[in-house]
Amino acid sequence: MALPKKYFSILKDTSRSFYLGIMELKPEIREVVCLGYLFCRLMDLFEDATNVKVESRIKALEQLKGFLEDTNKNNANTVSSFKDYLGKHALEYSEYLNTHSHEQELYLTGADLLKEISKLDVATREIFKNSLLEMNEGMISQISKPKTNGLNEDDLDNYCYFVAGTVGVFLTNVFWKHNAFAPEVKIEDAMSDGIGFGKALQLVNISKDFYIDWDDSRVFWPEIDPQSPPTPQVIDRSLSKIENMFEEYSTQAKRYISYIAKEESEIKFFCEFPLQMALETMDIVTQRNWIVSRSAPKVSKTKTLSIVAQLKLS
Repeated sequence: MALPKKYFSILKDTSRSFYLGIMELKPEIREVVCLGYLFCRLMDLFEDATNVKVESRIKALEQLKGFLEDTNKNNANTVSSFKDYLGKHALEYSEYLNTHSHEQELYLTGADLLKEISKLDVATREIFKNSLLEMNEGMISQISKPKTNGLNEDDLDNYCYFVAGTVGVFLTNVFWKHNAFAPEVKIEDAMSDGIGFGKALQLVNISKDFYIDWDDSRVFWPEIDPQSPPTPQVIDRSLSKIENMFEEYSTQAKRYISYIAKEESEIKFFCEFPLQMALETMDIVTQRNWIVSRSAPKVSKTKTLSIVAQLKLS
């Protein structure tokens, strides 16, 4: 299949770092990964739109759950139903989309995205189903919970699994299908460390976006009361727990990259780039300068370009 260019444009708008990595992949893998990433971002949109009624957001995710479960290539009914939902509820999401402009096009083309996924071969559709249903169900569970209680470390770990560890499952299945791992690698080892890879990246997002999430009435850090603004000391203690988790999962991420066959340089770059960005970002986070200023730690564009150049030379 030849995926229309507009999807890569949407990808670039939603995540420049993943765009850079995905565009390095071979066409037959690039298009599947692009569609998978955008589908995850579409589900994420409904989880994140906290100003929209919970019932409405759950309805959207349940529509997408039905799409995942229906691996029939002619699943026009599920696509049509989701298109109707997007049209009927556009006004509800307008405020959120106006403040998250990079997601506007994703919302508007959501039904078309499902049509493109429907064109994939049955085996690849099964990968979508088997990998991303847990993400969908986890998001439904997450937004259904009352927000009066904070998370502990196990809660955070579970959250990281269903929003990002499942992406590791998806990618591992795609790469395995295309024989991208070294011959001696076992699928269960690749899967386990792929999940850890996804969790590592999610922990970085949760770390750098603390104040953004707080302003949206969302708290993912362990042992922080969502009803009481945390002091810098409380944030520091919680961050120490996240750092310990990140150290474990980033070790798994490095091991995962070592499993990739030497000749698969495009996939290796695709994995190495976000990991290096995560390590650089976490280094800024751990300096803690941003806690008092309430800023969002971010790797500079210059440093990002330097990382890309170094990886391509290695």
